[in-house]
Amino acid sequence: MPVPHQANILLVDDEAAILKTLSLLLQEAGWQVRAVAGGMEALNCLDQDIYDLMITDLRMPDLDGLSLFQKAKGKDPLLEVIFISAYADLKSAVQAVKNGAFDYIHKSFTPDELLLTVQKALEHRHLHQENRKLKRALNNRGNFQGMIAKSQEMQELADMVERVAETKATVLISGESGVGKGMVARAIHSLSTGKDKPLVTINCGAIAETLVESELFGYEKGAFTGALRTTPGKFEQAHQGTVFLDEIGELPLASQVRFLRVLQEKVIQRVGGSADLPVDVRVIAATNRNLEARVAQGKFREDLFYRLNVVHLSLPRLSQRKEDIPLLAKRFLGDYAGRYEKNLSEIDLEVLYLFMNHPWPGNVRQLQNTVERAVVMAGPQDRTLRKKHLPRGFAPVDSLAESLNRDLTLRELENLYIDRIMEREKGNKAKVARILDINRQTLYNRLKVN
Repeated sequence: MPVPHQANILLVDDEAAILKTLSLLLQEAGWQVRAVAGGMEALNCLDQDIYDLMITDLRMPDLDGLSLFQKAKGKDPLLEVIFISAYADLKSAVQAVKNGAFDYIHKSFTPDELLLTVQKALEHRHLHQENRKLKRALNNRGNFQGMIAKSQEMQELADMVERVAETKATVLISGESGVGKGMVARAIHSLSTGKDKPLVTINCGAIAETLVESELFGYEKGAFTGALRTTPGKFEQAHQGTVFLDEIGELPLASQVRFLRVLQEKVIQRVGGSADLPVDVRVIAATNRNLEARVAQGKFREDLFYRLNVVHLSLPRLSQRKEDIPLLAKRFLGDYAGRYEKNLSEIDLEVLYLFMNHPWPGNVRQLQNTVERAVVMAGPQDRTLRKKHLPRGFAPVDSLAESLNRDLTLRELENLYIDRIMEREKGNKAKVARILDINRQTLYNRLKVN
């Protein structure tokens, strides 16, 4: 089974010569490597990034390998671990494997032995991820933690969400307005170890610049006019949970300095106070701006950008994940039909076709608003959402839509739609079947009849 070269490996050993040798071997094999000299430093790395594999010595002065193994698995249960063992530590190494480590190698390892063991460990992790992805697809039929994830693009994103949720790494979510960044943040929180703790959201673009720091960090009584009592900020409210900072690109430069300190030192100071208050929070930030461009313009601190960009999740536009449109539309139909007490339960094929071919500049939010408006416009006896319920912007866009102006049988309409999707997807039957939400054999049977 092929293992992606972007696999991320963490090396832990207090002997510099071993670290150098291992790093060179693994980097030459094409893997990304981070080498650290002790267990405590390794734990900090696991808080800041996602690793596929950790290779660690058993004996280290600050934190022994077995203790590191237990703490590391607590941070990322899917992390594969290989121990480097001396003969005197063989019994401990065997016990570690029984407790869930992948394998161990002796300190006199050969390069081939090391690379083979690493390859097998990464294959094991990759297989586990693929099985989890398949199980998710079978159980949820495109629904993942409230997100519609039927398309390949969203399946890959869902896999990353699951991986990052099991760590405490800081996450930066980017994407256009309306793509669902808040939904992704909620999914990460709901899968994290702090899921029973608060998820506190703050829109950095909706707060007056003079109030940002008091909102984030709180304030002491008497800190300013109107501060009648000591009030905790968002970070204190989210202790042991998650802070979601939406539109982080709008954070004023002056506040960015204090926010950077929170990420680096895990402490805050309330406005008007001098005491350092420790905070244990997971930070997720989101932006619809190009933060690298804002760094170049001097509007966003470079050091803060790199602190936030530990794990970067980029959400595709709705027009890039068209397979998800029918499922999204049907979900919104169910939501709003219930809210407005309508009898709607189906979406007409013509409407789905128009939805699939609309550019959706406002992304998922625009689709949601469109379905809501259509539900409002439907009559009390309507059971199917039809073109007449849509706003005028949904005009026919090509010859198939034009053909809908004449009377067609349902089978003729279905055949036209299948032909159009087959043409657009260049005959990729597997993808067409996913879009139509039918199995491939059903599609084959339809194509034979046409």
